[in-house]
Amino acid sequence: MKVLLGALAFVLATESPARAEDERSLARFILRMGGAVTLAERPSRPIRHLSALPRGPITVIEADLFGTLLEPTDLARLAKLPHLRTLYLPAAMWNEGAGSNRDANQHLAAIATMPSLRRLVVSVHFLTELFVYDRGVALLTMPGLEQVVLPQAKLAGTGFSGLPGLRSVDLTNT
Repeated sequence: MKVLLGALAFVLATESPARAEDERSLARFILRMGGAVTLAERPSRPIRHLSALPRGPITVIEADLFGTLLEPTDLARLAKLPHLRTLYLPAAMWNEGAGSNRDANQHLAAIATMPSLRRLVVSVHFLTELFVYDRGVALLTMPGLEQVVLPQAKLAGTGFSGLPGLRSVDLTNT
């Protein structure tokens, strides 16, 4: 009985929301949202199910959240992934449906602190507009960011000056 109680206490302590989120808990969050993660330990095989997450320490290098119902406020959680190189975001987080006038550009500031991020891709939306503006892109100040894909965004192109490492920008249907 003591062993069982000790094991239960360990599980509860390691899953406590009060504890700072580590890469494993963030990977679990991404997987529970319906996304996928790629680990440095297995770079050629994205993980799509919790049961496939290996034991031991992990390093998340890619997060694919296409097709999920991620909220703009969740970017603050994802920003805690220090080794993330590629981030795929769902377009619906910027325009959740017809008639929406959501302006969540300020939440892009959360991922500006990600030192390893090299590629930021937002999916194509079933609607015709993605409510990401130049003022939102201007919040992205990662010197290592090399590629940005923002199809259907409402950009004039003035927000990219804070990205000195930028090599590729895809603004299809913008």
